[in-house]
Amino acid sequence: MPRHSYETDWIVQVKESLETMPSDDQQRWGKPSIYKVPGRSTNLNPKAYQPLAVSFGPYHYGQEHLYPMEEHKHRALLHFLKRSGKPLERFLTTLREVEEDLMASYEALAPKWKEGSSEGTASRFLQLMIPDGCFMLEFLRSAPETLNDYASNDPIFSKRGKLNIMSYIKRDMLMLENQLPMLVLDRLVAVESDGKKDGEFVNKLILKFCRRPCKHIEMMGKCLHVLDVFRKSMLMEPKPELDKIGHNGVLVEEIIGSATPEADKIGHGGDLPTSFDPVKRGGKYYNKEVAKLFKSLAKEVTLEPNSSLDAVHNQVSMYCMKPWSMWRAYLFCTYFRNPWAIPSFIAGLSAFVLTVIQTVYAFLGYKP
Repeated sequence: MPRHSYETDWIVQVKESLETMPSDDQQRWGKPSIYKVPGRSTNLNPKAYQPLAVSFGPYHYGQEHLYPMEEHKHRALLHFLKRSGKPLERFLTTLREVEEDLMASYEALAPKWKEGSSEGTASRFLQLMIPDGCFMLEFLRSAPETLNDYASNDPIFSKRGKLNIMSYIKRDMLMLENQLPMLVLDRLVAVESDGKKDGEFVNKLILKFCRRPCKHIEMMGKCLHVLDVFRKSMLMEPKPELDKIGHNGVLVEEIIGSATPEADKIGHGGDLPTSFDPVKRGGKYYNKEVAKLFKSLAKEVTLEPNSSLDAVHNQVSMYCMKPWSMWRAYLFCTYFRNPWAIPSFIAGLSAFVLTVIQTVYAFLGYKP
């Protein structure tokens, strides 16, 4: 039976792929550092994973509500080039040298961004990286102080402009899908300063922008992107004394107010009762807030087996399955949902106890 042409083409394609198949898969999967959040997570709260003001990198580029910021990216590029006194070609050349590494930083890069560049022209990917990188550097620099070459009424880089937009851009800069490889910023700064400023200069800019304490941090080392700098700064921060509250031998550390990477792994807590109140803040327990936090962190999250967190999760689950814990949770959820329920419950319990006592005395005093 003769083969169809498309079947033959497919066989040839598979054979060619087999011949060019990389021998070191570990190296291949070790390159990406900017990932797409799985759909099973984004579907829980789509808005939480969408940039509000600006896109960095290819994942969210072209979205309609982010178009207005593209004009300001172009303005930032022009100001950056004019202030540096260097031609665009020098920045393009230095990024073209590492273009493949920059592309490999993105886990799911669409084919349209992988189209190559010819001599004297920039690929579509580099046309995205350079304006995004310049805009990010300009905004990082303008956060602590206003740059002199922008107008006093500039909608982005003036004092009033930053007041209106900074919180949104800061949020967007810390989104996992909205990152630029640190190599882009390092290369731009190196050309701009003729090699006088290294990667630590960019790291310190990011720490100041995020208002992270950096006096105790002498050197951050190699970082992957802005979010990685923020993460490492939190890990390097001196840990305060944690308030630990015991519940039948189960200790739960206070995590409200922290944003450490470990926080998204704590508590596979879908089975935490709303009466579970491990966190103490300002002398009061915020049980509903904590239960809601744990449950939201646990959705669609896989816990690593045999880890220390897995042991804590098992202890919490065992505690929640005890009859007394379940009865207490039912009691709080049913009768103590509002402040007025507590006096009513006490009054009802007192009436019941008094009735029992009255019945006992009547029985003991009865003489036939």
